Formats: sequence, C-alpha cells, structure tokens
Amino acid sequence: MNASNQFSIHDAAAASGLTPSVIRVWEERYGWPAPKRHRNGYRAFATHEIEELKRVAELVKNGMSISKIIIDGFPCWPAEAHRPAPRHDVTTARALPKRSHKETDRLREDICRALEDLHVGHALETIQRACLDLRPSAPAMVGLVEVRQQGRHLSQEAELEQAVSARCRQLRPRLITTGTEVGVAAATPADEHFTDLVIALLAARGLAAKRAMPAEADVIASVTVPASPRQRVHITPLPCEGCVPIAQLLDQTSSPIALLSLNRVPALVG
Repeated sequence: MNASNQFSIHDAAAASGLTPSVIRVWEERYGWPAPKRHRNGYRAFATHEIEELKRVAELVKNGMSISKIIIDGFPCWPAEAHRPAPRHDVTTARALPKRSHKETDRLREDICRALEDLHVGHALETIQRACLDLRPSAPAMVGLVEVRQQGRHLSQEAELEQAVSARCRQLRPRLITTGTEVGVAAATPADEHFTDLVIALLAARGLAAKRAMPAEADVIASVTVPASPRQRVHITPLPCEGCVPIAQLLDQTSSPIALLSLNRVPALVG
C-alpha cells in the first residue's frame, strides 16, 4: 500500500480479502463504500475505509447478510444496531409540484426513496422506465443535488445526470412551443445536464428555448447558488434568494412569462 492514504481498489481488495468486483457491486447496489475519486475516475480509498472493508468482509465471512450490514450507504455494526440509521431526506424533491397522475406520482416517489436510501441505481432504473414522461426527471436532479449538499457523492450520480439529460433531449421535440426562443446557458460545464432539464421544462410550459452562449443567454442554469445574481434569470434546483427554483417552472398555477419577465429582474423565492 502507498504512503499517501489513497489506496486503489486493488489495494483495498487485497487488504480486505475481497475482490474488486465485489467492492464495485456493493458500491453500485448499496451506495457503500463511497471512496473519493481521482480526476481520472479511479477510486481512492483512505486508511479508515480499508479498515471498514476488513470489518465488513469478516462479518460476511461469518454469515451475516451484506444487506443487513450496509444500510443507507453506511455500515451498521452489530454493536451499533440500536442506533438509528442516518437519513438523507430529499424534502425539496418531494415537495415539487405534482401532476394528477397516479403512475407519474409513483415514479417520483420511487426516485425520492431511492435517493434517500443512496441507491442511485434504482433511481436510474426509474428514469429509464419513464421513457415518455418528463416529470420524474426534475425530482431526480433536485434530489441528487440535495444528497450532495448533505456531503454524499454517489457511485452512479454521473450516470443518473446523463440519463436525465438524455430523457430531456429525447422528449423536447415532442413538446409544442410558441414564441421567440429563450436562450439558456449553463453557468459552468458541470451544469450542462441541468441545462437540458431547464430547456425541457420551459418547453413543457409552452416556451421555446435553446442553448445559448453565457454572454447572450436570457436564462442561466446552475445547480449552485450564484454569489451575486446578475440581471438575468437564474434557475436552480434548490430555492435561493434571487433565483427562480425549478419548483416554480413546474407549478401550473404560475405564469412562465412572469417568471422570465422581460425586464430580466430575477424572481425572488416565495
């Protein structure tokens, strides 16, 4: 093992007596372990994570079910069974305006529960099932941002973002829009997937929208709170002062034209 406390998955496997494939399956299915990653995407395990892998491997070897050990993305040791499992509530995603459609509401709840349980793979499967429905995409993106703000970075979050983005691009041509196209730009390269969601949601409200360069855009899409909102509309997943949250785009009682007012003064969170 190296001296930097950044061990590879092969180091972790050798130290714990597991195989790299088993560790990957646990991470994909249960959200644990969730090591940091290098820029090239390779996992970087810390010393304490190696020790936890050893403990879990020993419990499994002695007959304990892995599903009983890994709960909500964390190991639950036998001596700590009395402690409540940590929760990662996605309250903002759950509170997004709903449409009166039983199947859509069920898909939304499946996504929220999967993200709260840190099972991104289940949320990804739900997005893939909702092949003709845009609405589950919003709680998926909002819930993912909420979980990140709680300090969790999940193994398949990039795949979930890509799936949301692909679904939005697929459904956008099916939506009927009118008027001059609104220019939408990503605040940063990391906001590209969120930008696809914003464009699709604007189209779902009947507003034509397209990607634009940041300097020419009417709307800036960002998953982070801007330090100082400029005199353009900022749309974000989570409510913040000076920005239009996704919830307002989904709210059928609000006017999309009012949200994107011609004087470009950002709407304040209500």
